[in-house]
Amino acid sequence: MKKKVSIIVVIVALPLILYLIYNNTLNKKDNAFDTEALLTEINSFNTEYSVDKSAKRDLFSVAPTMIFLGTDKLSVYEYRNIKSMEKDAARISSDGYQIGNNKVSWALEPHFFKKGKILVQYCGGNKKTFDLLEKILGKQFAGSK
Repeated sequence: MKKKVSIIVVIVALPLILYLIYNNTLNKKDNAFDTEALLTEINSFNTEYSVDKSAKRDLFSVAPTMIFLGTDKLSVYEYRNIKSMEKDAARISSDGYQIGNNKVSWALEPHFFKKGKILVQYCGGNKKTFDLLEKILGKQFAGSK
């Protein structure tokens, strides 16, 4: 009788344990891409950059880190997790000219990318910068075409 109970416990518990391990692994992978990973990727393309962490919170729930690629500026918003990032990303209109209830008049064309737990905003038309961001972050999810 004890053997049957042990087998039943293993049959019930094993899938639960495997699910928890798998789910935890996925969350770690998803949350792994952050500002530091972005800088590592930028560096791997032999692109010079500088970083400014003094910016204050603006249109999103977290303050950006500014990354300068020559004269091009990236605003990188890093969140605690993907869920928080997605919440802010959902507020951006498809053309990038509205964030929540705020209409924004950008000086240059807006482009928004996301990967892992970061949201990246680039305003500009430099094809080299845009292509670099697409290689690292994938296709923009909002902004000028």
